[in-house]
Amino acid sequence: MYCGMFAGLVNSFVLSPIELVKCRLQIQKAGKDKAYYKGSLDCVTKILREEGLRNGLFKGMTATIMREVPCYMGQFGAYTVSKYAFAKARGIEDTNKLPTSDLFISGGIGGFFCWFFSYP
Repeated sequence: MYCGMFAGLVNSFVLSPIELVKCRLQIQKAGKDKAYYKGSLDCVTKILREEGLRNGLFKGMTATIMREVPCYMGQFGAYTVSKYAFAKARGIEDTNKLPTSDLFISGGIGGFFCWFFSYP
């Protein structure tokens, strides 16, 4: 779970600017020829020039961290716990020897808990 929390924190520094650019491009109301942002790179350039790095490109970082840290904590934790539960039920000591189906289900459980902790 600690690894998941750290992964969520690190991921936030990459994801926050990407999400910001995506959202800015999505909310444009003008047609493509009259749009303020002409594409992703143009959007990044204008944000940096007009708003700066911290107050522009990383706007919303706190909210992203608040979403990503518990999200990845839940995902990594639930995936690991479910793998060990499958291994114990099968009498296997090494989780690397689990069948693909058990890993697939563990991944689904991890994904569920990822979104379970991030949506509230």
